[in-house]
Amino acid sequence: MRCAPARSVATTDLVTRPEAGSCREGPRVRGLRGSGTRRPAWTRLAICLFGSAVLFGGVADPAIAASTRPWVGGLSVGDDTSTMPAPAPSTFTTLAKSAPSPNPRRVVQLWRVRVADDGQFDRVVFDERFASAGYSVRYLRRVTADPSGLPVAVQGKYFLQVVLRETSTRAAAGDRTFIVPVVTPNLRVVRQIKKTGEFEAVVSFAVGLNAHKGFRVIRLVNPYRLVLDVHH
Repeated sequence: MRCAPARSVATTDLVTRPEAGSCREGPRVRGLRGSGTRRPAWTRLAICLFGSAVLFGGVADPAIAASTRPWVGGLSVGDDTSTMPAPAPSTFTTLAKSAPSPNPRRVVQLWRVRVADDGQFDRVVFDERFASAGYSVRYLRRVTADPSGLPVAVQGKYFLQVVLRETSTRAAAGDRTFIVPVVTPNLRVVRQIKKTGEFEAVVSFAVGLNAHKGFRVIRLVNPYRLVLDVHH
């Protein structure tokens, strides 16, 4: 009895194989591999996952991926800031806190501000690029604009001033920023955050609070961030 000619059937790993029931093997077409043996299932799965990542945007930078979360104005509300590395023990106090820039000759790009309720405190995260900024955080009786000194209306009963030095919110080549003048998250303590000035590499914000609470400031790297936690 004469066998019917084999027809080649394409497989998912880019190698053609004979159709079931044929008497002879059809020509093999080599694709991604150099031999005719079939790859293990885990290898083919890894190739598919990697290919999908390349086709749909490549391997995501965690900092960029975070920017796709829900936004209110230029600040994202409700980001999972709890995934950040655990900071060294720090006491919540109402005293002013400050630190110089570790790289005073480098201008820091402040590109995003995030805010979230982390359970025991409200957390405001200032996302930076290129280096860590020098900072000062303190309570104010009256909020004013920098450099004019004119009064600025901010929602809240108490006010924290956050000043970042050697810092700019302007976009660098290929690096966008997402900063808006004001956002009102209305969290348990943090009522409103308003940009109050940017002059001679000094960027200022006022954080309006519903109560006079202790706070702490944490500087983090990889990526660069300045974290303000206000206790509930």
